[in-house]
This record gives sequence, C-alpha cells and structure tokens, in this order.
Amino acid sequence: MAQVIKGNSTITWGAGDGDGVGTGKIQSSSHKLGGDKAELLDENGEVFSVIYYNEKNECELEVIVLSATTLPARGDTAIIGGVTGCLVDEVEIKWQNNNVKMATIRGTKYANIPAT
Repeated sequence: MAQVIKGNSTITWGAGDGDGVGTGKIQSSSHKLGGDKAELLDENGEVFSVIYYNEKNECELEVIVLSATTLPARGDTAIIGGVTGCLVDEVEIKWQNNNVKMATIRGTKYANIPAT
C-alpha cells in the first residue's frame, strides 16, 4: 500500500484517479492581483488618466509532499490559492528530508486566458 499524507488542508494536482495525481499538505498560499498600466500625461506632465490592462493574478503555494511525488511542470494548469486556471511558472524544492520534501509552486492566472 502506498504511503498517504493525512490532514485537512491538502492540494491535489494531476489528472485521473491513479497515476499522475499528487497530494500534499499546504503550508501557505497567496495570490496578488496585478497587471500593467499606462499613465497619460497632460501638457504639464501631470497624470490625467490611467489605463489598466493585462490583468493577472500572481499565485504562490508552499506544500509538503512525499519525496516520490511528481510535482507539476511549467505550463501545467493548477488551482493555487483558490484561483482556478493558473499556469505554473516555476516549481522550487525548498528542502528534502527522508521521505518528504517542501516545494514552492508559483503560477500566473491571466484574465484573458480561460481556465481549462
């Protein structure tokens, strides 16, 4: 029988009910709404209008998983910090000890890319 991490704050990723599905214990999660903006200046150099565009959520998740767990890859779609449709930008292994490791998963949810 495979080892199981038990707890009430878990994350699941992957597809299907067997191979390719990973679970772990969430340590922290955050997201930040951001994007780009253009400031329009008048003849005196003062801002008279602002255009906000390219809205996106920058999301981060720290999770403890079994060492054998396959973490998401760059470009995978994930739910991070309750934000659906994040594209995974990077995965960092913070530490590994015996049969567990801590990873940070960072991703971005772009407003104009639908969640899949």
